[in-house]
Amino acid sequence: MLRWCADICNPPERPHGRPRPEIRALVKPVRRLDDVLEPPDSLEYFCDSLQMEPGPPGMEPPAALVSKHFCENAARLLIIVPAPGTPLACGFDPRLNSSDSRKGDAGDLLRWAEANQFATLLFSAQALESSPDVWDRVLRSSPAHYVAVAVAQGALPLVCGALEKLHPLLYTRVRTIFVLWDDVKGAMGAPPSYPEDLVTHMKGSLMQLPAEWSSLDAFAMFQCWFQLLLRQEDFWMEQEMRKYMGLSSLKENDVPGLRRVPVDDRVSRLDRNRDTDELSRLLQTTVENGNEEEPGVD
Repeated sequence: MLRWCADICNPPERPHGRPRPEIRALVKPVRRLDDVLEPPDSLEYFCDSLQMEPGPPGMEPPAALVSKHFCENAARLLIIVPAPGTPLACGFDPRLNSSDSRKGDAGDLLRWAEANQFATLLFSAQALESSPDVWDRVLRSSPAHYVAVAVAQGALPLVCGALEKLHPLLYTRVRTIFVLWDDVKGAMGAPPSYPEDLVTHMKGSLMQLPAEWSSLDAFAMFQCWFQLLLRQEDFWMEQEMRKYMGLSSLKENDVPGLRRVPVDDRVSRLDRNRDTDELSRLLQTTVENGNEEEPGVD
């Protein structure tokens, strides 16, 4: 009885046959008892404890660390861009650390991402500063269609410099770019010297974290952070579903449908016989049946 009432209040399908999108619940990471509370700044820790791998292949020293399912996870990816000048595996934003909290370490951020089924990518800020094309060399191996970027204070120009060298079709899968609460310059958007398409995309994807989060401890801050991240992904999936439902209801002669018809088929229809085409046959049948009403045309 209760299940029947629940289906009435919360139907499994939306009107017009649109299915209700699945909303994933936030998963909290579990830390092992023998794990190091304050991870050392070394590649060995990230590779052994967090099972990260250096990338791109063949580059010494490595410019980034990627999760073990980086090349297989086609759903979602979280990119971490540390503060400028930060070497690889030396944290996310060291200025966030205090005597009783280590919010600036990348280890906790990577654990939250892994628990919520995100592929992860930790860049070296020094590598991005010296060679912005490293971004594309690493990202080309990821099939993820939803990409979020966590940017430390002052690192947004590194992201813009890397995206500037890409084709718009390549950087449009970066759906959300998080900047910290006090990074006012970063939250205002990309400088006007960048291409117009990139500036428009950055303004639509930038999101500044609330200033109230600065007083939270590390666990509460990351929990709020990933709740917001999942909410953004659900919002994007809802938009994609609406576009798909709109396209699926198009007819062949609608403007987007007409563009999907091959050129040869469109040319062949220009010289068709107007006396024997589908509409003419429909009209002739109506006249022969003695129906004076106008026939319905789909």
